[in-house]
Amino acid sequence: KVKGLRQRIALVEAKLSAAVMSDFKDLLGSSDVRLRPDELDRLANACLVVDALGAVARGQLMDWLCQREVRIYNDVFAASCEGGQKLERFERRFGWFKARMEEKREQWAIFPEPWCVPQMLCLTFCKISRSQLKRILSDDEAELAASVSSLVTAVVATSKFEREMAALFGGTAVVAVRREEEDEDAEALNVGGGNDALHRLEGYRRRERLAAQKAANAKITTQERQAVADARSKFEGCISDAFESALGVYVAEEERELRGHLEAVLRDEAEAKWLPSEEDVGSARVLQSANQLFIRIRASLARCTKMISRGQALLQLPHVLKVCGVRFDRCEDVTFLTFK
Repeated sequence: KVKGLRQRIALVEAKLSAAVMSDFKDLLGSSDVRLRPDELDRLANACLVVDALGAVARGQLMDWLCQREVRIYNDVFAASCEGGQKLERFERRFGWFKARMEEKREQWAIFPEPWCVPQMLCLTFCKISRSQLKRILSDDEAELAASVSSLVTAVVATSKFEREMAALFGGTAVVAVRREEEDEDAEALNVGGGNDALHRLEGYRRRERLAAQKAANAKITTQERQAVADARSKFEGCISDAFESALGVYVAEEERELRGHLEAVLRDEAEAKWLPSEEDVGSARVLQSANQLFIRIRASLARCTKMISRGQALLQLPHVLKVCGVRFDRCEDVTFLTFK
């Protein structure tokens, strides 16, 4: 009898699951539709049935929903280059997805909150975007060196989108924790201008801001910090990591610009006959070219860590900076420099 009851229960569950799936497929279909309030209520009630049926039924429904969204996404950004199949148009995908999240907010709200449907759909979008980005980078490999600006723009836009999604699904604590980290980075890099007084003032303001941010972050609960860690691990780098193999051209462009900057400051020094500026007379005699070069180096490191990469590209940059530093040090004019 027990075996018979189990079979009957399994049969009823299978029929209920099939009926629920049929409702979703009939009302949502395979393309975009706008549902009436009564249809939204019907699907919301169907979600309660799915919840009662358990993880298997919920998984089947979520798989179908993800496949539907992927199909719509691929239809929008299909073979046409105008749809975003070129690197310079890649960031359009993020605008499209954010607009879709806003447009479908009411529709996705029918699913129980513990299912985390918006987050799951966003992760699916990121997974497909990463795959398509790899293909775009592979197809455009020969063109990357000639369009470094497009690569940098795409990297910055992608990283920004990942941070926004981490903040959206990880809570406001994500923003607070990241702001503290950015202030710590700025303090470590000590990015500032050549004017000592202004430089000290900027450093003081950074330290004050960092202390205030740490005091505010001390109020963040352990649960909130765990939510932050989970969201950041899921979203930050989920697409942008695909750029790492292509960032060699960015490093090469940084080296080219640094070499050009070095040549320019050395020419300026030669024209000034390697004499200190009037404002430096009587103080520590530091070449203006040295100040300008290392300000440029700090800016390069700050840009890479904040906007481009903290991976292989950042590891390659110090070698480039060392080459420029050695070239500056070995310059014959500097070697025989004397102040008058």
